[in-house]
Parts: sequence; C-alpha cells; structure tokens
Amino acid sequence: QSERERPLTVTETVYGQLPSTPLVSLIVPIFGRSDFIEYQLALFANDPEFVDFELIYYIDDPRMHAVLPHYLTDLQALYRVPFKAIYGSHNVGYARANNQAARAATGEYILLLNSDVMPQAPGWIGRLVETHRSLPDCGVLGIRLLYGDDSIQHAAMTFEPFPVWAGMYGNYHPNKGVPVAVIHEGEAPRRVDAVTGACMLLHRPLWESLKCLDEGFII
Repeated sequence: QSERERPLTVTETVYGQLPSTPLVSLIVPIFGRSDFIEYQLALFANDPEFVDFELIYYIDDPRMHAVLPHYLTDLQALYRVPFKAIYGSHNVGYARANNQAARAATGEYILLLNSDVMPQAPGWIGRLVETHRSLPDCGVLGIRLLYGDDSIQHAAMTFEPFPVWAGMYGNYHPNKGVPVAVIHEGEAPRRVDAVTGACMLLHRPLWESLKCLDEGFII
C-alpha cells in the first residue's frame, strides 16, 4: 500500500491566539529536528506584521510526538508567537504534508516555507504580498535565498539534461554559491522557469485550482 493510499490521522493543537482572518498562512513541515522551530519563532517574534499571519507547523515525524507538545508550549510562552501544530500519524513526505496543512489554513495567501529558512529582517512577508499583488497574472512568487556567507543558494531554477543521468532533466540553480554582492541583477521581479518550495507564495484561489501539490512526488 502506497503512502498516498494509507489512511492518515491528524490532530491539531493551537498554541496562543491565532488571528481570525489572517492575510497569509505560513506552512512549515517538520521532520527529523525541532530546533529550527525556535530559531524561526525568535525571529518572527520581532516582526510586528506577524499579528496578521497564521503560522502552521506540520509535524511529519511521529517520533517527535511524545516530547514536542511540551517543547512547543514552552516556546509559545517564551516568544509569544501564536501558531498551530498539526501532528500526522505517520510520515507522508513533503507534498502530502503541505497539502494536509493547507487544508487547515485560512489565509488569503499560502506561503510554503522550509524550517531552515530564516528571514534577515522584519516585514518580509508583507513585501512578498505587495510584490505579488503588483505583478499582473502572478502565479507563484519565489524569493532569493542565501547561505550564511551571503552566497546564493537559490535564485530561481532552470531544467537541463544531466549527462550523469543519461540525459535526464534535472533542476539547475544558476549562480548557486556565487557571492550575492557580485550579482548585478537587482531586486526587480522576473519571470523564471521554476522556484524552490523552500519559500514560495501563492494566492489561495490558485492553490485550490491547482488541487494542491502533486503527491506523486514524495519530495
């Protein structure tokens, strides 16, 4: 029986008081390690805009269920950032975890976010929404991601044949590892072939019309 067909049971716990009509729902899958949650909450706590956002952590690792509720209770008391945790009965992979969390989301926009993505400054989500609204027919809005040394981790993707895979197509990240200071592409939005799911924003009606992520791709 495939993971897509295996019955899934989820439980939800809300930590703190979430907004009733959030502008954005942030969906963050968690697997393997929980310390990134505290790093994110510490940064989100210093962002005044966060009162308008709905933060959802989807716990896709049953091994963490026994200790995580107590840990999350302590984190919410410390950082005062409200969030919802959804606990899945078994590991389902990236696509289904995000889809399951999105069913519980109520925001006008959905922001898929990896747990190891950390904002550099407050106000970043508001700027993403403003940019999305300003672009005609914007579908998925991605963001440039940097490594800790300010070199580029992600600035869009292209699809190219890989000789080591007998010509099969794979994801290529242009300028990956290049110091961001030497890239003179500016900050203007541009149309690209693809962006990473590590941080991408889309309008909820588009998400629903696409029927969420294709669960045939586990990762």
